[in-house]
Amino acid sequence: MNWLDIIMIFVVIACFICGLVWMIFAIKEDQTGIGVFGFFIALGLSIFIGACTWLSTDFKSGQTVGEITSVDKNLFGTTAVYIKTTANQEEEYCVESDNLAKEASELVGKKVKITYGKRLGFYSTGKCDDAPIDSITVIEE
Repeated sequence: MNWLDIIMIFVVIACFICGLVWMIFAIKEDQTGIGVFGFFIALGLSIFIGACTWLSTDFKSGQTVGEITSVDKNLFGTTAVYIKTTANQEEEYCVESDNLAKEASELVGKKVKITYGKRLGFYSTGKCDDAPIDSITVIEE
């Protein structure tokens, strides 16, 4: 969990509380229908914000062969590994493990095969959006 997760938790809670307050004031004014409608709108908005922030759905899994061109540390603690797969195409993959990030940085300029799995569930904003790299294997030529 990082600072962005904490901010988003406060946003979701504030949205929910605003809906609850709206409903209470509307019920006191004999506007029950509008109050309940407003509460459900706020509840739906809270769920939508939470899902957009923390839900990760990546069903792609597999492996890629290419040359590691660079390894960059991202803002929230993950590491981006760039792999040149063809003469003019470079792909970005994500690493969460410090050991794999160190291994990838040592293999810059070498041909490797990476494997990655699926990612489905709720994850912190400090984790990879896509499935992270599971393993890196050097290809000897």
